[in-house]
Amino acid sequence: MIYKIKEKLLNLSLREKTLIGILACLVFVLLTVHQYNSYYSLQKQLYIKRQQIIQINKQIASLPGEKAAMKKIQERLQGKENYFSREINDGTALEIIGLIANNCNLRLNSFIPQEPVVKDYYNELPVKCVITGEFSKLITFVEQIEHQPNLIVIKDMVLENPVNKNETNDAIAKISLVMYSQRTNIVKKDIN
Repeated sequence: MIYKIKEKLLNLSLREKTLIGILACLVFVLLTVHQYNSYYSLQKQLYIKRQQIIQINKQIASLPGEKAAMKKIQERLQGKENYFSREINDGTALEIIGLIANNCNLRLNSFIPQEPVVKDYYNELPVKCVITGEFSKLITFVEQIEHQPNLIVIKDMVLENPVNKNETNDAIAKISLVMYSQRTNIVKKDIN
């Protein structure tokens, strides 16, 4: 039977042989193109899954390191806790600023606490105050504020030198600062 097919193929004209070759190529292409597309999409999915496995393995490998890093951070946080150890409404803010001003031979003319700001992990007590005294002593006051164990940040400071407006020629500092404390429930107290 194969011999008969071979004999018939040899007896075909060049044009018929060319058409049979083209037809065979078309059948081959039609059968393999769909398979190639399926193979390519499966290979792409396999690559994505392999990359996901690599990422998951990296995350799994880093878990002990992250736990150790978290423990170190918690220890550091406990060490910093004393910076946030005071209550926000117990009068400590006025006491701290008043004592620093007194130590610098300055006068605390006004102290106006603003509305406390409650953040996720800490509280902020904005304060506006007016302090008068010699300019050099005001600089000392600012330096002492920066070195307090309780975290205090000076947000704004305006210095005025009212020459000939008062007898002592003292400078006037209008200061806006923020005092920080650890997160507690703030109880508003009426001063009556």
